Amino acid sequence: PGPAMGGGDYPDDNIDDDRYCAAAEMYLTAFANNDADMATYKAAMQSNSHYKQMRLWDWGTVDGAGTLSLYAVANDLSATDKSDIASNIVAFADGIKAAFGTEGYPANFDFPNDYDKYPWGSNSFMMNRAIVLAYAYEITSDSSYQDYIMRTMDYMMGVNAMRISYVTGYGEFTETDTHDRWAWTIGEDKFWPKGWLSGGPNNELINDYETPSTYAAKSYAAPGTAPHAWGSKENTVNWNAPLAWVSWYIENRIVNNLGGCGGNCP
Repeated sequence: PGPAMGGGDYPDDNIDDDRYCAAAEMYLTAFANNDADMATYKAAMQSNSHYKQMRLWDWGTVDGAGTLSLYAVANDLSATDKSDIASNIVAFADGIKAAFGTEGYPANFDFPNDYDKYPWGSNSFMMNRAIVLAYAYEITSDSSYQDYIMRTMDYMMGVNAMRISYVTGYGEFTETDTHDRWAWTIGEDKFWPKGWLSGGPNNELINDYETPSTYAAKSYAAPGTAPHAWGSKENTVNWNAPLAWVSWYIENRIVNNLGGCGGNCP
């Protein structure tokens, strides 16, 4: 697409992953509704080179999300294909677990091997990776995957290079402002609603003058800079969604399994 009006540009020169993910979702929907076109969607999905692949997803790379749906939602795939999908999810999750040992802070990136820099929206990448860990637990019943989800949340809540909770309103050293123009229009200039996830450290693409170009895990703008710190303090719905997903999972699947707060967490 050409230059965007009002928002940022989102170029994507490879849409095979989009076609795969869309076909997967259409197939699953058609299967659930006994739709006559189910076979068409299934054939399009299975003929795609991304079929059964598992990798991290974001706004521009979505095949991993399609594969997770194929595991989570009822379908008529063969037992072999279902086993391949589960194995690919677990293999990716195992790489995420191993990544924790490569950094001084419990970030689930394999830095600097998989990521030579912290990307724009790094916190959302980490939360999406926590979702994969959750799937791996559901597949294997190995509680170590849940342990690493908790370590991911520890990072978000303050065990990080900035010693800050990246979630507004939560933690001893909580973030107090994010780059959100809607919030400013309703007068939220003193505090932000609880539960908003900021983008996080970013030294991959810095095009504002508040996000510092420094060590990867510390490339995060200072307090009170949000209006001009979109590179690290932006918040978006597709970043907050995995935070909400993982928070629900911790409360409903991990606390019951690993314990904590006597089941009565505030």
